[in-house]
Amino acid sequence: MPQLDFTVFPMQLFWLVVTFAVFYVLMAKIGLPRVGAALDARAAKIDGDLAAATAARDQIAALAEAHEKRMAEAREQSRVILKAAFDEMQAEASKREAEISAQLGAEAKAADLRIAEAKHQALGQLRDVAASAVALATTRLIGDEIPEAEINAAVDRVIGGRR
Repeated sequence: MPQLDFTVFPMQLFWLVVTFAVFYVLMAKIGLPRVGAALDARAAKIDGDLAAATAARDQIAALAEAHEKRMAEAREQSRVILKAAFDEMQAEASKREAEISAQLGAEAKAADLRIAEAKHQALGQLRDVAASAVALATTRLIGDEIPEAEINAAVDRVIGGRR
């Protein structure tokens, strides 16, 4: 094997140093700056993306806060509108209840008057019916007719102040 021949060993060391130096210079001057530039560009892109993401997150947080504020305002406004509508309906219901109560009160008074009138008429007719019943009953029982004035006097005594 020629690599293990110690007579050519110094020559191999020379070419090893030359080759290493050439590759070192090529890497130091061309390869590593390109790799460094690519890493720097990548780091700059990552930093830019992170900054953009942070800005977007802040913008989204601001939008969410504005949205929550608008929702709270809308809830408050709807609560006010609902309360106003409820109060209006309550007032309308109270007004209708008062109207219906007044109408029912008037109808009840009218009914009471009609009942009192009907009672008065019934009591008035009761005297006449009682007088005719007494006249008919006495005629059948004793077989003789009693004068109408006596029958009316007897009925008035019995009915008395019941009218």
